[in-house]
Amino acid sequence: MLGLQPAIEYHLFQSEAVSIYTGGMISFSSYSAKSEVPDVDEVTLSSSSLGFGALLGAEFYPWKNVSFAAEYQLGFASGSGKYDDGTDEVEGPKASMKGINTVGVTVAFHFK
Repeated sequence: MLGLQPAIEYHLFQSEAVSIYTGGMISFSSYSAKSEVPDVDEVTLSSSSLGFGALLGAEFYPWKNVSFAAEYQLGFASGSGKYDDGTDEVEGPKASMKGINTVGVTVAFHFK
């Protein structure tokens, strides 16, 4: 399983210990699994998805180079899967998702 979600943040307001930001992100995920059972063909399941979204969040700096953040993500993602058991290969299911996601607490270490 692999998931990547790079984002760009633009900080709108910053006081001494708090920063409010917005930004954008893209996401990619890939999943693959194989099952080998004696006297049976190998079964492979795989899927992938691609998405994008907008961010709105706040960062709290309890120390100079450490921050905690919480954010909302509004986004869209689309993906598909494949099943292969050695005899049959089936494409699908295909799915599209859109919605609002809240991200719990994120810890960041800042280096200059």
